[in-house]
Amino acid sequence: MKNIEPLVTSVEKAVAAHRSILADAEQKAAIQREVLTATQAADKAALEPVAQAAADLANKLTELTSKRVELLEELRIGRHQLTCQQGIADEFKGLAVRNFGHQYAETNPGIFLQLLESRPHGILALLVIPWLETWLAEKQEALEETENQIAELAQSAKSPAK
Repeated sequence: MKNIEPLVTSVEKAVAAHRSILADAEQKAAIQREVLTATQAADKAALEPVAQAAADLANKLTELTSKRVELLEELRIGRHQLTCQQGIADEFKGLAVRNFGHQYAETNPGIFLQLLESRPHGILALLVIPWLETWLAEKQEALEETENQIAELAQSAKSPAK
């Protein structure tokens, strides 16, 4: 029978040496992970102003382009309404003017009252047109201001230095 104790001890020492190497490697890996995590956190913190600037620019651009699209749609609708009202007003003016100096209008001065009663939308169109024109001018100014703000944003928006 062989003396097993020294052999077992020898194997146990080898196992302990292997485990020591593994423990050292694991400790080094943990330290490297901590350093990497700290580096990543520092890099993220350093890039935070760039990310915030990008978000601010994107939000401002979205706000301005949305406002521009909204103003363009309002102007389109307003111009259509103005065109419709001008047609009604022109028809009303034509009817009224055709009655000036007309023999029938001379004998029946109430013709203009009848014209107003039978075509109230014509007189309303005459009243609404100046309001629409003023409103359209205001919307056009707002559109121009919005487009100027987009141009200013484009000029001030610079890529960050790497």
